[in-house]
Amino acid sequence: MYECTPEHGDILALSGILDALDEGLLIVSPDNRVVCVNGHLQHLLQIDGNALSGTDADTFVRGTLIPRICEESDGAKVLASLSDCSGAADILCTLRSPGGGEERVRCSCRTVREGPFRGNRIIRLSPNLQAESTADTPVLRGNGRPHDTPAQRRIEEILRESEDRYRFLVENLNEGIGLIDREGVVVFANQRLADISGYPVAEIVGTPVFFFADEEDAGCMRGYLQSLGQNVREVFEFELVHKNGARVHTLMATTPICDADGTCRGFLAGVQEITPLKRMEAQLRESEEKYRSLVELSAEAILIHRDGKIVYINPAGMRLLGASSPGEVLGKAILDIVHPEARGTIEAFTTRDLQGEETPLAELRVVRLDGTTVPIEGRGTRTFLEGRAAVQVVMRDVTHRKHAEEQLQARNRHLLLLNRIIGTSASTHLPGELLETALNQTLDLLGYDGGAIYRIEPGQREITLQCRRNIPDLCLELAGSMLGVSFGDTLATGLPCYLEQDREADSSASRLLRELGLAALACIPLAVESDVVGVLLIGSRDRGYFSPDQCAPLEAVGREIGAGIMRGMLYRRLEAANQE
Repeated sequence: MYECTPEHGDILALSGILDALDEGLLIVSPDNRVVCVNGHLQHLLQIDGNALSGTDADTFVRGTLIPRICEESDGAKVLASLSDCSGAADILCTLRSPGGGEERVRCSCRTVREGPFRGNRIIRLSPNLQAESTADTPVLRGNGRPHDTPAQRRIEEILRESEDRYRFLVENLNEGIGLIDREGVVVFANQRLADISGYPVAEIVGTPVFFFADEEDAGCMRGYLQSLGQNVREVFEFELVHKNGARVHTLMATTPICDADGTCRGFLAGVQEITPLKRMEAQLRESEEKYRSLVELSAEAILIHRDGKIVYINPAGMRLLGASSPGEVLGKAILDIVHPEARGTIEAFTTRDLQGEETPLAELRVVRLDGTTVPIEGRGTRTFLEGRAAVQVVMRDVTHRKHAEEQLQARNRHLLLLNRIIGTSASTHLPGELLETALNQTLDLLGYDGGAIYRIEPGQREITLQCRRNIPDLCLELAGSMLGVSFGDTLATGLPCYLEQDREADSSASRLLRELGLAALACIPLAVESDVVGVLLIGSRDRGYFSPDQCAPLEAVGREIGAGIMRGMLYRRLEAANQE
């Protein structure tokens, strides 16, 4: 029948089974030697297989098998698949017998991947049952065996090419294809469906489709099978249970399959794995939730405007604008909440933001719903809302910072003022120069409108104007009455006095300020030891009162001027003593 080399004794033990097969079988060892030729192949080729065991396989195939294949191209395919140990091929060809007869056979070439026969190659020639079943009129040759007419062979070739194209298309789709009958049993599955489910095709075919789903999705599938008579195509998400137990998210498109009389026999299912898409959707939802939490809980005011209208604002933004609900702000023009002086800047920045350019941090004033303004700093950047470009603005209230900056600047001005007075006092001993410098620096650095300094000579009650600035002549005429009546306590006790607009228009303080054209007036004593030697008058036309922060530097200036006057007096006494 056939012979095997000694190292293939296991195959020899299977000789009875191999000879009983209704298909030809050639086994080639990894070292390219013929291991065995079964009885059916010996019959097809009319050869004696006893002498072939251990011979070179290429010599046998090229010299005996290939010449019997009618189609030269099919013979080349067999040789190519035999040479490529990693390849696999299924070839439909015509085999010529030594007696002149022809038979359509399917030649299958495979390499054993696992087990004791790993590396062996198998060439199997089996009858083409499809061709036999489709032949309408068998034709007998001289040896009495049926064969196809040329027309039938052409039809078979066309059908074979069509089948090959269809199979190539189905097997190479990136979509799982399954054919399920009316009972829910899978009758066909392509390789992609096997890859998605983790089961080999052989295990999928013949298995109810419910086996590959959890209880919920299996119930949905049963409901779909019951509605097949409605001939409805559906697309829905379906969760497959992978062979390893993992859940595989898929998108399934089903098409009912009906026969000629309209009876539904099952359905065709196209299965596309969307697990990566679902994972990205979950990540996107998580990212959106994080972003929403960050924005909603942020202490910074955040708003989004598009087409010039506010379309979103967070709680911090509502507090900044004095709104109690988003509805009070949404839909308002973005320029309505911007101080008129900054609207041109915001329009220019918005254009740049929408183009994706980076704009600088801007400081401006926004208008609250009650009409008051708030200093803010903020920056806009391009974002997308519902697929359209918009501008997201992040801003913060800088009222406290501005106040702190103003306080710091005021303190710096106070220190600078005192330093200049001290410097003048140290560099000159002339009272006039000291008083002139002190008055001008006080008005310039502290921002008041006018003032004057009066001297009172020790032991005398007469006052003398030493210097003035932006004080009307009326002030000079009223100096005596002011210092004697309104500021009498200052002269007597050495305490400062502040005249401010009284709510009562007929009060003496209000009348005096109106006569002077001032809103507030401060009288600061200039003391030398325990004696008041002068007064510093500082007036303001706009400020209606003096705050504690404004009183403190004025009183410090008064003390420093008094100290300068005392130093001048001591210097003059020292000079007089030296002259004596």
